[in-house]
Amino acid sequence: MYFSYASKWGNIIYLLENESIKGIWFEDQKYFPDIEEPIFIGKNSHKIVEELKAYERKELREFSLDLEIKATPFQKMVWEVLLEIPYGETVSYKWVAQKVAQRMGKASMSSQAVGQAIGRNPFSIVIPCHRVISSSGKLTGYAGGIEKKEALLMHEKNDH
Repeated sequence: MYFSYASKWGNIIYLLENESIKGIWFEDQKYFPDIEEPIFIGKNSHKIVEELKAYERKELREFSLDLEIKATPFQKMVWEVLLEIPYGETVSYKWVAQKVAQRMGKASMSSQAVGQAIGRNPFSIVIPCHRVISSSGKLTGYAGGIEKKEALLMHEKNDH
């Protein structure tokens, strides 16, 4: 079932099936799923809402949710690297590509391939793709929109 949570950065839609979270998206973000069933709005006491609220209050830096990740092995590897980026810090796409290359036993990895995998991350905020920026320090490529990426980074930096 799809649920909606009104965060301070905009509506977040999440898919919950059998207590497992299958996706967390900003409403209407790039790669937002085609939803044909109703979205339940209102009170839901699921752990995801509790953790999102705690993150908004700056009481939570790492999520501990049961995510059911359906992705290619490459995407999973990229997203695992994203989970290693500390709260309040940023890294470049090149940095992520280097980490992925190391794990794959390769000399290098395409930053573009990594960027595409990051863009397909279906767990907004929880798998912190907002912490990845260009090598020049410019904010680029966030499926939820650059303004949300900037707001999330400011939220974390002001607490760091």
